Amino acid sequence: MNVRPAFCNHAPAAEPPPLAQIITVMQDAHDRDLSLFNEAFLTKSLLRRLEVTPLANWPAYADGLAQDRAEAEALYQSLSIGYSEFFCDLLAFALLEQVILPGLMQQSGQAG
Repeated sequence: MNVRPAFCNHAPAAEPPPLAQIITVMQDAHDRDLSLFNEAFLTKSLLRRLEVTPLANWPAYADGLAQDRAEAEALYQSLSIGYSEFFCDLLAFALLEQVILPGLMQQSGQAG
């Protein structure tokens, strides 16, 4: 089965987010430390947040984030693992489905 969840189908932004600026805004304005998050994960989360806001670019998003407590909280909540990016990686999921899980099932049958 080769179905990607809808949340995997976002188009990349033309430019990467200004991580240092956004981390600073979240720390200074909202007392939320984003510096411990993996850069790639944080970037993907920010790309998704930019898509669902009316803000057109990263400077506007960073400025708006400083003022908008609701968006800051939405961003922070989006960093909680409510679903896994793992399932967006078709190769990783196929490896799990076709190699790892069958191997574990075979081992558990031999051990039992």
